[in-house]
Amino acid sequence: MASKIRWIILLFLIFNLFLTGCALKHKIKYSVDDIQPQRNELLSGKILNIDLFEDIRSQFPENKILFEQPRETKINGERVCINSEDNYATEVIPVQITNMVVAHFKKRGTFGEVTIDGKGNTDFKLTGKIKRLYSKHTFSMAKAVGASFGLIGVLATFGIETPAEVEIIITDIKLYGKDSELIKTLNDVEERFNGNQKADAYCWSPYFLVDLKFRNVVENIANQVDRAVIEYGQRQ
Repeated sequence: MASKIRWIILLFLIFNLFLTGCALKHKIKYSVDDIQPQRNELLSGKILNIDLFEDIRSQFPENKILFEQPRETKINGERVCINSEDNYATEVIPVQITNMVVAHFKKRGTFGEVTIDGKGNTDFKLTGKIKRLYSKHTFSMAKAVGASFGLIGVLATFGIETPAEVEIIITDIKLYGKDSELIKTLNDVEERFNGNQKADAYCWSPYFLVDLKFRNVVENIANQVDRAVIEYGQRQ
């Protein structure tokens, strides 16, 4: 109970920084500490390079709102929170995403080495395109009012949930061998969520929801890569 209260107080202090205009930015990140190693003798001596993922979101009209609206906006007259591009860290989205993919692959430990945009001698290369990275969370007026009453208000409204949705699509995922030999075009990975989530008064929840679900996306890609490389090795 004491740890929960400390966590709530910490959240309250962070939220107040946002409220007072501190220009904090969000960086795509999730913990990889609990990812279990996936050792494989066939791959442990291989080097996998992950090229910077290409961002093609601007090609699709449904992503327009992320580039044109702030994180608190209205959709069809409803007040909502979205993961607006404005509040992501200055490091561009493809860099943030690719760095996270590399960190995830490294923690799995399937390959002997995982590099990013490597120019040296690698055994395999992975490429992909970011088609959709979207989250929407219904704004909670009760949370906003509660926050105006300080810590007591935060505690009183802590359990409030509102509808949320997430849609992430990584497409055109390709695995290459040496000399740019195309080994396999992997399946597109799509992650969707619709359900209630705890709201916050300052519209940061969509960013954290994307992070949470993006982990599933990367694990899916990693499993596909492992299978493709093993199948390729068996054919040689």
